[in-house]
Amino acid sequence: MRDELTFNPFGKPVKDLSEADLQKLLEGHIAEGLYVEYKTVFPLATKVAHSIASFANTHGGWYIVGIRTNENNEPASIDGFDLSSNVHPKEWLRDVVKSNVDPMPYIESKLITFSSGRVVLVTHVPKGYETPYVTRDGRIYRRNAEGSDPVFENNRYAIDQLYENGKQFKEILTRFCQSEFTYSRAEKEQGWLIAYLLPYPLDSFPLLDFTKERIEGLRALISSPVTIRGIADMGVPFQVMQSSLDSVTFRQVRPNQLPYLTTTLRIFRGGAAKFLIPLPYLDPVSQVEEYASSSAFAELLTRIPLNDASLFKVVDGYNLFTSFMALTAKFIEFLHKSDWAESNLLVAYELQKTWRHILFFNSDAFAEQIRSYGVPVCHEDGSLIPRTLERESMTISLQEADDSLAADFGLVSDYFGVFRDTWIKSVQRGWAEYLSRIQEVQRQTQDRPGPSQNTMPAS
Repeated sequence: MRDELTFNPFGKPVKDLSEADLQKLLEGHIAEGLYVEYKTVFPLATKVAHSIASFANTHGGWYIVGIRTNENNEPASIDGFDLSSNVHPKEWLRDVVKSNVDPMPYIESKLITFSSGRVVLVTHVPKGYETPYVTRDGRIYRRNAEGSDPVFENNRYAIDQLYENGKQFKEILTRFCQSEFTYSRAEKEQGWLIAYLLPYPLDSFPLLDFTKERIEGLRALISSPVTIRGIADMGVPFQVMQSSLDSVTFRQVRPNQLPYLTTTLRIFRGGAAKFLIPLPYLDPVSQVEEYASSSAFAELLTRIPLNDASLFKVVDGYNLFTSFMALTAKFIEFLHKSDWAESNLLVAYELQKTWRHILFFNSDAFAEQIRSYGVPVCHEDGSLIPRTLERESMTISLQEADDSLAADFGLVSDYFGVFRDTWIKSVQRGWAEYLSRIQEVQRQTQDRPGPSQNTMPAS
């Protein structure tokens, strides 16, 4: 998504830099200014924040600590600094930026250690998508080609231009959070849940090359069992894998489903992902065996006029939640095992073709809701969650992703009219039992001769 950096004095990525590469700065007489800033030692945290923000607001650049300059602001010597003055400089720098710049710009750092034990910290700051980057003192800083230090921007036109440039972030989110799937006539009545997940900051994830070995590794990772919220181990097997220019797609497909859309996971070169889940339906007329003894399902049936039953679609809430959690858990595991130093995700969901849908949970809490308040029927044909794509409403922490994503499904239940309290009680008291039944069916299936079955509930 991002253009190449306008100026790179090393000619290689930050992660590949070595002691020898720093000599290019001296040999090339690379002076401070628009793209580079040198420091002998770390200045005050506020000064560091001003410099990092100024690069993100302008053309991007390099912030290098451990190099002494001459009167022409050119590098004179590579002195390095002693770690005793800053034991964890990379972490310190990241914390400074996070605490003093809003939004936090993306940075890449490498600590280069010399034989003497002294070190140099090289930090690359790409041009930001979310300009303007504002420092804690409420100011906007930009680079100045004539000087070594960032300058406070007070030109109204320049500030307006930064805000205009910042709109590209919203445009990127809007383009990504759109479904490119095409539905056949046979699927015109089928409802869908689509999830959009992007590593944040944008472009912080190392680009993937979808070689055969990479795809095999992804398949092994995704199909291996994962513990879902400490309750059950479930795998996510996919029968079809295919690559394209910018992504690899995994599909759960039975032989008779090949022409149609099924549960699908798409992972992009930049680490983003989309997954598509067809809403799993229960037939309100011919009651399914799984819920034959369900008092909640019986309660639902008494409130749907038999002659009008064909007007509604009943969605199996536990089935949908299990598929949702299995796919998100595998994606989070993929991120944890990748060479990715960041810790946030931007997440959005889309519901499609949901008119006259009822999200059903086989729980006493759901039965109590419909007894007291009637049957919640969705009269919208679809929605994006959140309805407005903003960083603040889309960001979740990777460290808390399991809980955050489970809570996000509460937004899906909200959309269908299921009370949040009903949803929480249904998951707390009935979901584990549902998973136990699914696993028992799997064990029985595995004991039979013949091809293996999916370990995710069928959609």
